[in-house]
Parts: sequence; C-alpha cells; structure tokens
Amino acid sequence: MLALGILLCAMAFSFAIAPSMSLRGVPGPTLRMAEAPVPAIIATIGALLASLVVACIVGRLINAVVGMFTLGCGVAILAMRSGAIEDLAFGQGSLSASAIESFAWAAVVLVASIVVFRVSGPLPDAVVIDEPRIDGPLGSKGILAQFSGALMVPAILFVAASTTKGQALGAVVVGGMLAGLAGRLLAPKTPPVLLYWTPVAFGAVGQLLAATVLAKGQPLDTLLIARTLSRLAFPMPVDLAAGSLVGVSLGIGWAKSFIKTEPAHA
Repeated sequence: MLALGILLCAMAFSFAIAPSMSLRGVPGPTLRMAEAPVPAIIATIGALLASLVVACIVGRLINAVVGMFTLGCGVAILAMRSGAIEDLAFGQGSLSASAIESFAWAAVVLVASIVVFRVSGPLPDAVVIDEPRIDGPLGSKGILAQFSGALMVPAILFVAASTTKGQALGAVVVGGMLAGLAGRLLAPKTPPVLLYWTPVAFGAVGQLLAATVLAKGQPLDTLLIARTLSRLAFPMPVDLAAGSLVGVSLGIGWAKSFIKTEPAHA
C-alpha cells in the first residue's frame, strides 16, 4: 500500500510540473516565478488535495507518519524538478519573496498534518495522555518539541555544500530528520502532529536572514557569482516542504529506537 500511495502522490504532482514552468525552461523555484503563476498555483493546490486524500488513506491503513511520508514523496517530485537558487537569482527573483512562500508552505504542511493525523487516528505506539497541559500537542512539552524545527538551520549550513538541487534537498531532509528525532525525544508521549511545520518555518526564517542581515543589501545574483551567498538561501520553498514531510517522518521512526513506552492499547 505504501508503494502504491507514493506512486499516486508522485503522479498527482507530476501534473503540476508543466503549469509551473518558468521562462528559464524549468518549473519556477517559486510558484510566483512560473510563467503563469495562477495556473501553477491552481495545479499545485490540486496536486496537494489529491495527494492529501491518498496520504489519509495510507495513514488510515498503516499510520499517520507513513501517510505524511507518502505526501512528502509526492511534494518531492515537484521539488526535484523545480528550479534551484541559480534560477531564482538569475531569473530576477527575490529571496524575501521566497521566504514568504516558504511560510505559506509551512501553513500548508501544518494543515495537512492536522488532517492526516485526525483521519488516521492514534499511532500504534501512542500512550494515554494523563496531563494534556504537559504532554498534549499544545502542552508545555508539545510546544517545546516544536522548537526542534530550528535544527533545520544548522543542517542547511553544514550539509548544503553547493547550490545544486541534490545538496539542497539532502540538507532539508537531514534537517527534518533531526527535527523529528529531537521533537519526539523531547515529548515522547505527545502525538507528533505539530512537528512537521516548524522546520519549514525555521527554514523560511533562515531565508529572511540570508536576504536581509547576511546579504547586506547586495543583489542576489552578485552574491551568487561571488560565492558569498549564505547557504541558508540554497533550499527553495518547495524543497523545505518536501524535506520536512519526508525527514520528520524518518526522524519519528528513528526515535522509536530510543523511546520505550507502553502502548495505550496494551
């Protein structure tokens, strides 16, 4: 079922590639840079909705984390085909606008995770939460765990050694894995529904820093040619979304090796 779900999500997002084409001959690094932004946004929303249905079905049959991973694989198809930082810089794009789109993707990931977890039901290793104010998703531990998304920033700085799409995607997947692992370890009893959106949001903050404080007012293409552009600028908005969906799911799975809890149904 997982393989079929990934295939269906990949097919859904493959239909969003052509409408997202930019003047540089590749899907725009941001939806705003597509030659026709409105059709690109509509096609992407359609792919998201179709893939969300698939993710919910997979989540219901297996579990919510696997459902989110399936959705992430679909988003990754668009990410792998879309433009990189060079296309943003030499296509007269704006890193600040890219950050705004990344925040929009963070909101999309948040809504998607809430829907998938609500439809899928408790995880197989879920435990009874006796103190929601501490272990609930919005409890003290749950909120603390969301700050694990900040690990996306050092992951990009250390892993994204070049401007290639593979490096950017690899960095955000690693960042997502670290965020998922740390978030789960910080709040092992808390349903991880709110762990997915924060790596995208912190990645967007990193883009804003790269666009303002670190760029020091210099044009994006000039910084890129001089090789002085911060690595925080390398991942594009869709990269951050795909990396968080896939990486956090892997990190949550990884955390099972460290967490010893008694299932609620045991």
